[in-house]
Amino acid sequence: MFQKPKYLQNSFIIVFSRKTSIRKNVFDFEAKLEEWYKQPQVISVPDEISPDTPRMIFTSKHGHSEIHISQLNFVLNVNYSLDWQFDIYKSKEYILNEVSILYELLNFLGEESAYFCGFTTVVNIPTQKRNNELLAPHIYNLFCKEATPSNSDIYEFQLRTSKVIEKEFFSNINIQNYRTWNFDGLVEGGVEGIAKMSNKCIVESGIQIVVDFNNRYAFNEREDYFSLENQAQKVINLGLDEVNNTIQKIIGD
Repeated sequence: MFQKPKYLQNSFIIVFSRKTSIRKNVFDFEAKLEEWYKQPQVISVPDEISPDTPRMIFTSKHGHSEIHISQLNFVLNVNYSLDWQFDIYKSKEYILNEVSILYELLNFLGEESAYFCGFTTVVNIPTQKRNNELLAPHIYNLFCKEATPSNSDIYEFQLRTSKVIEKEFFSNINIQNYRTWNFDGLVEGGVEGIAKMSNKCIVESGIQIVVDFNNRYAFNEREDYFSLENQAQKVINLGLDEVNNTIQKIIGD
């Protein structure tokens, strides 16, 4: 029923104590990142407002990654090219290397650790086209106990769960079906400028998984909790385990 999963995006965030004058570190950051990233875009936002708004954005030379730096956090966003989407091990190695660099940037702020960190993964699992109408009933029956024949009428399905792992981590998982249409076909088949979202124009459908795995639970519950680089690595490893376990539950062996 399913094709090979595609790992589309990863994001990693490090949250630290507020640094109102973080723009003063731009030259330190630029010198550290110059081998892999272009000169930053510096955002003109007053120091006293919107601490989580980026003050600078670094774009990688290969164009697939960005680092957003605010007064409260570093955020790494990665959108994978087609040749990387099917190789999660290559992606994992890249993310771990980038996270190590983020912790080096943290040292420029006089910090060795962060409050907490989080890792988000977006995966699409396409289905064979003849199975478009079976997707929503399939995931409904997998995750809902009250399965009935009328489930075949389900067109959209979304499930969100949040659980605590090892009394330290939050694992937030969102599962839903998705569709992408041929835009030209929608326009041609529309009336008076209104697109007709016909199943005949679907070019891909499947199930999307978004996993947000972080150690904020420990930050919330423990006094003087800090997140070191080795804990960030654990967040990534356990987060990918959650992703892969969810994929296996959906597609089976």
